[in-house]
Amino acid sequence: MSRRLIDWFVFSLFLGCNLPAQEKLPAAQVIQEISRLLIWRWFWEGQTGPKPYTPGKVVDMAVVESPNEIAVFLAEIGVAACLQVEDGKVIRENVKSIADASNASATSRYVAQYGGSPGFRFKQGKISVSPDVRVRRDQLTEEQKKGVLKERSITFTLPSLSPPDYITSRRPPPDLARLEAAARARVQDFYSANCGRGEVRIPYFASSDPAVYVYADLGACDKGIISFFRDEKGQWTSSQFSPARSPNQWSTTIERIRENTAVRFPLPAMVN
Repeated sequence: MSRRLIDWFVFSLFLGCNLPAQEKLPAAQVIQEISRLLIWRWFWEGQTGPKPYTPGKVVDMAVVESPNEIAVFLAEIGVAACLQVEDGKVIRENVKSIADASNASATSRYVAQYGGSPGFRFKQGKISVSPDVRVRRDQLTEEQKKGVLKERSITFTLPSLSPPDYITSRRPPPDLARLEAAARARVQDFYSANCGRGEVRIPYFASSDPAVYVYADLGACDKGIISFFRDEKGQWTSSQFSPARSPNQWSTTIERIRENTAVRFPLPAMVN
């Protein structure tokens, strides 16, 4: 399944070579994080990636570490992930599809594109929180990259795919009130009273989820998804409205949200 929204994420957060020493995660924690991301993507998007997935299969996982980012490549199933690390803890992460035929190819491409100036970072694609912030990229020399990046390989067993624990337990989502407030404000950018009756549904989620997909029925105007993420300060930010029609493929996501709604609120009817 093609997933347009995930392509809104720029996979790499490019960093300068004079940042603090690399912060590494043990292999067991990397495995745990990637397993959770694969399950999250399968549940909310309908598949883990573009290539065949066999639970229990043992594959090689390529890892590239920088001072506060860990890039992970699973070319065999067509998936890459980015874990942003601070003080030894994962603070943000995302997952995307890749077309690379091998981990070596994916790793080489990542290393070739790696670079940046201290204090500057590539924003996350079309969902940049501050689009007016100047972004620049300085190429590092190969010798500088060697001092910043560390590559390793981890043996990884593809996990079984089942709903996340917070879905089966119906555990109240963390920070739901603030997300609802953010959703109420954001939907007004796409909805007007002339659209007629509609509704917004927020599903159950976990604080570790890379995104929360919110279903927006804009009445006669449109139906689709608004994706919410936490920014660097922990505040909710969001994507543009993504219509539930080609080339987007939101059918599985919308079905999941309808079946696992934590809170919903109506949109006002047309006022005469």
